[in-house]
Order: sequence, then structure tokens, then C-alpha cells
Amino acid sequence: MDENVRHRNIPAELKNLSQWVLWRAETRDGKQTKVPYAQGGRKASVADPSTWATFNSVIQTYTGGGFSGVGFVLTSGDPYVAWDLDYCIKEDGSIAQWALDVINKLQSYTEITPSGRGMRVICKAKLALDKGNRATMPEGGRLEVYSSKRYITVTGNIHSRYTTIEHRQSECEELYCELFDKAQPAAPTHALVPSSPDSPDKIHLLIEGRWEEAGYKNQSDADMALCSYLARAFRDPAKIDAMFRNTGMYRPKWDERHSASGLTYGEMTIAKALRGQIAKTPGISVVKACEVQPKPAEWLIDGFLAKGALAVFCGRPKMGKTTILVHLIACLATGAEFAGRATQKTNVLALMFEDYPDDIVSEIALHVSGGVPDGIFLPKIDSITPDQLDWSAVFSTAAENNCGLVVVDPLVSVSKLDARNATEYEKVYSRLTPVISHIRSTGITVIAVTHTAKGKAIISDIGDVIDAPIDSTAYSASPDLIAAWGLSPHNKELRRLLATGRRKAGIDVTWEWDGAKYVVTTKETPPIMSVTAKRVLEYMRSCPPDTLHTLKSLRRALKRNADSVQAALYELLNLNLVEHVHVNGKICWRLV
Repeated sequence: MDENVRHRNIPAELKNLSQWVLWRAETRDGKQTKVPYAQGGRKASVADPSTWATFNSVIQTYTGGGFSGVGFVLTSGDPYVAWDLDYCIKEDGSIAQWALDVINKLQSYTEITPSGRGMRVICKAKLALDKGNRATMPEGGRLEVYSSKRYITVTGNIHSRYTTIEHRQSECEELYCELFDKAQPAAPTHALVPSSPDSPDKIHLLIEGRWEEAGYKNQSDADMALCSYLARAFRDPAKIDAMFRNTGMYRPKWDERHSASGLTYGEMTIAKALRGQIAKTPGISVVKACEVQPKPAEWLIDGFLAKGALAVFCGRPKMGKTTILVHLIACLATGAEFAGRATQKTNVLALMFEDYPDDIVSEIALHVSGGVPDGIFLPKIDSITPDQLDWSAVFSTAAENNCGLVVVDPLVSVSKLDARNATEYEKVYSRLTPVISHIRSTGITVIAVTHTAKGKAIISDIGDVIDAPIDSTAYSASPDLIAAWGLSPHNKELRRLLATGRRKAGIDVTWEWDGAKYVVTTKETPPIMSVTAKRVLEYMRSCPPDTLHTLKSLRRALKRNADSVQAALYELLNLNLVEHVHVNGKICWRLV
């Protein structure tokens, strides 16, 4: 095993999670950066679990060459917090005192980072990180802390005796407050605690500095009592500090430094008082899981489109997206089968602003006999524009016309997303939340239509479906169903509808054009392969049967770089044309 990753030292509890990626050191804008990669050579994303893998699989790929190391993705669903101690290892190999203080405080799994100049401590705790996550430390050091939406490199190059991941909730909270909860200096003020008939007498004694008369054994306890009282009233560290200084409790100790990070006694006391107030904040309402009675799924289209669901439908322009949507609408409005699946007849509100109503009606007529059904409602283009719409108006109109399905094409006609900010996950997610709220309260199903990202014309697998929506992965994370319409990976003359969702919802159907509309087909065609994959397959077939090939031997024979050959091998593996085996600790490839 390469010394860059000492896999035997990595805690087993991390290895057991499928949250692993590969990484490669690359230069961007003149700076070295660690770029995460998924199996097969595509770039990984901390927001896309389909790009993560098991520890064993990434280690096997890593040993084949082409990558600098392996990494672990931190998520809100796991209990881990990572503390990065950058530039703490000096040229003579000694460790800066500030880093030793952090390591000895946390006493959990600690390893040396790939650069050899930093260290990382991994422990178990839950931190909000609402005060920031980066701090400048003495001697040119830097500290960063992460708990989710981030991947960390993992080396297994352990430090000292801390080799296991430990629960360190209180230690993490204290360290975080010492580093990030520093009060900002404020100008002195003569305003004291607001007078109140409910204020206990002892508070007034504290304000006058008569802490012994107030019944406290020592002045530190009295300091905490007064700060806790002020914290209940203001929750502002700067204001608490200014008011405390104007009481009889203030003394020189207040400004003395009492921690390795430079916090003063006063700052630490205020931080502790504020933490106490947070702990007293009313919690959220909960219910025991054993008392929840799951409701069986109800379907508009069996096993595909549920009642009361949000579905995002993606497709590239000019590929027949509207045609297949109109077919789906017609099936639901008449109760006819869709792609061989039973439907629940319902009225449909079709807010399709990229096509004229007469064009949509002409499309509908191709899919039904006996005239256009009276259960399909279209917007009057001459009396309404997308700018006038909001979700309340949409659901109100749907309810008035007894519609069980609303189709919005495009989604941005109602969601009012700012294009400059549409790539930000949180903003997209927050704009979809009102839609989900309306759906939950009305039981009306919504199909929201958006374009697929560039390069997603071919729908090869579920990964392509999740990556399909343009702008943000929030379009994939928020809905109950995500469906993609595009080219079949086996034949560009055919179309594929592939979907995945909650409650095992999904569909995978291939369609062909009959001259007027798309119809389901069972045609099978040879798979489409990249040029490199074809060359690799041809070369392997030209060798004697059962020949074992390594990545290195294939790269030399084909005169191609390791990344392209490895990507081609995984492409062939997905097509079940090759398989890999382990021989003497090496990964070898052979024909199936």
C-alpha cells in the first residue's frame, strides 16, 4: 500500500460508511488544490451521494494509480466533526503549542495531513458552526472546523496515542466558543439593566457589587449569575460586556486572558452564560417512531407518479419533452394507461408557457380518440403572464377545477428564481419549500419542468437522472420524484424516460417516434461506447483468452494516459463486458 494512505490505521467505523471519494492534486489559477473524483473518472460532489463509494472500492482504484489519495465526505447525517490544524508542524518536525493544546483537549483520532505540515483531529459531536469555521492561530497557523457539506482527505498517518474516534461534545463546544465566540469591543454605556418589579433583590445587590450579601460563595459564581441575567435580556455579547463594566462587579480580572486562544475571563464568562440560555430554549415537538402509522402510497400512475408528490421532469430542448408530457396529461385526463401502467383519472391544470394552447391541443388530439377531454385546463395566454403567477394562485386554480395534477413548464415561470443565484443550493431549496407546503396541504401532485444541464442529453443511468436538472442539485434533493427524458444510450434515434424517487417510485422506458408521436418500444441495439473503450475492448479481444491486463500494461499497449484507460475500463465494466480480479495485491482486468 502506498505510504500516502496507511489504510490499516484508518478507523473501521469510517471504512464501514459509503461516503468515500478519490482525490487528485491539481493546479488551478496557479494554486495547488485537491479535486475530488468518483469511480470512473468523473468529478465527485459533496452534494451528490451517487458520486461516493465504499472504502474498499476507492482503495482498489487508488492502488491502480492516477490519484493522490482518498477522502471522506462529512454529512449532516453522520456524527463526525473534523478539526484541521494547518501549518502546525514546523520544519524541525516539532508541533506548535497551540496545536498540541487542541489535540490534548479533544483526545480523539489524530493524523498528519497529506502536506506533512498539518494535522487533523476527527471526533464525534454536533456543532452548528454558526459563528464561522476558520480562525488564525499563533506562529502562522490556521484552524478550520467542518461537520457537513465537505470532504476531508484521510491518510491514516496517525499521530501519538490518539487512534480512535471519541465522543467529545462538551470539549468541542468549549473549543468552538473559545475560538469563535469572541465579543466585539463596545463603547462604555451608563445604561444599566432595565428596571423591573420582577427583578430579584439579589440582582440589584450584584449590580451594586455586593455579591457576598447576595449569598454567593465566591465572586466568579456571582459574575456568572449577573451575566446569565443579562444574557436573558439581551443575547448580545457586546451589550452584555458594556453593561457588566458599568456595575459594581467589574474588576481587572475581567480583562485578563484565561485561555490558550487568547480569550479573556470576561469573554469566557459571557460565552458560557449565552450557552446556558441556548440550552433553555424550548425544543421542537417530536413523536415516537413506533407510534407513527405509515400511509400506503396512492398513485396517479402506478409505481411512478404518486398523489400529493412533487416531481421534477428534466429534458434538453427540442428532444420531444413537451410531446411526452402531453401524452402523460392525456392519459391521466382519460384514465388510459401510461407506458403500460394503470392511471387514476383526474383533471389536469397544464401551465405550459413555452407552447401555444392550440399547439398543445393539437398534440393532445394525437393521443386520444373522440375529441380533447374536458378535464384539461390551459392558461389564457392573452390574459395572464408568468410574471403574474405565484404558487398560491396556481393551487387555488387547481382546487377550483378539481385538478389532481398541475404541470408547470417551465418551473421558473412560477418559482421566480434569480438566475444569478439559481446555482446556490440553499436558495433553490428555499424556493421549492412553498411548493412542497402547498402540496402537503392540498394533496395535489405537481410536475415541475426544467431543462437538463449541458452534456446530459444521453440518459445512461440513475446518476444521469440525479445530475440532470440545470442549476442546482436542490432540484434533485427536494422532490419526491426526479425524471429525465433524453437520448437512449444504445441508440440516438430512440428516447429514454428514466426516473427515481421516494417509496420506490420509478420508471425506465424506451420510446420511438412513429411519425406523429412517441410510443413505447422494446428495441434492443448495441451499446454506445467511447472511442477509448472501443480500443481497449478490441485490444483485449486480440489477446489470448483469459489474459490478465493491468492498468499499466493497457496504458502502454494503447499509448493512452492512465485516466482515460481507467475510465474506459469502468465503462466496459458497467456494460458487463469486462471484470476485475485481484492477483498478488494488484487489480487485473479480463474479458467476461
